[in-house]
Amino acid sequence: MDRNFPHRLSKIEKHVSAALKERKAKEKQALRALPLHALRHTTAVAAILLSGQPKINEPLIRAWKRALQHYGIDVNNPARMDDQVRAAQRLLPIIIGDKESSARFTKIFRKAPVWFLQFTGIATDARFLKFQLPNLIKVLRWGSDGYKEARRWPLLPAGTMTAGDPIPLIDGRRLWLDINCVITTPIPDFEDMLSRDEEENPPHRDKVPLHDFYEDILFTLRLDGKPEEEWSRYEKRRVRRCSERITSFDIEFATATRAAMTRSDFARICKKFGVHPVRRGPP
Repeated sequence: MDRNFPHRLSKIEKHVSAALKERKAKEKQALRALPLHALRHTTAVAAILLSGQPKINEPLIRAWKRALQHYGIDVNNPARMDDQVRAAQRLLPIIIGDKESSARFTKIFRKAPVWFLQFTGIATDARFLKFQLPNLIKVLRWGSDGYKEARRWPLLPAGTMTAGDPIPLIDGRRLWLDINCVITTPIPDFEDMLSRDEEENPPHRDKVPLHDFYEDILFTLRLDGKPEEEWSRYEKRRVRRCSERITSFDIEFATATRAAMTRSDFARICKKFGVHPVRRGPP
């Protein structure tokens, strides 16, 4: 046996370990930016709803342009991410004013059409920013091109939801749509999830409530930029499990909060489920 083999193996292990740590650090940085992306995206969607007169059979970019014109905001190309960000930064104080953001967004989207909320992926924003949405569980007609448009988040869709070949009810793409465009349960204490995940060996990892649930959510979020056709069998299983657990969590949380009689009951239920209590009364 080569006497230098153990030394070379040790060097390889160190390089691999360093590469994994670097990749994980980049992932954490990207994940921490998601709430800011969500805030800018939500602001743009709110502006469209308030002043853009969105229509299901009209490309959404037209409603976005009408909203920008209404608020007197001029950008070079409304369909570009950098121009959308600049517009959202100017729109934020106009849309929110002196109100608390989650309460304001809850009010704005309270009676919005379900197709609009699904197509813009506002459910993803609501999880990060912890505002309330109406029930989005409704089977709608999605087209293959509309699906691709929705996957551009945090960039606004430019086309229509139904464009392209109809997506069957039994189709892998429906899973992504359910997770990102339909299910509205807030992500439990996102910063706490990341801080716990940063610990090399958390002392009570197995005792952290819903820890596996958090891991599945983070795993699914990391896959967002990877085309679904490239997912491995393991990745598909993890995403399916995440979808099932979120749906179950959503039902259990909604059932528990409906039974809450007082604000203290509601706060106690939120603590039990690991969810940050949104400023609202019990259902």
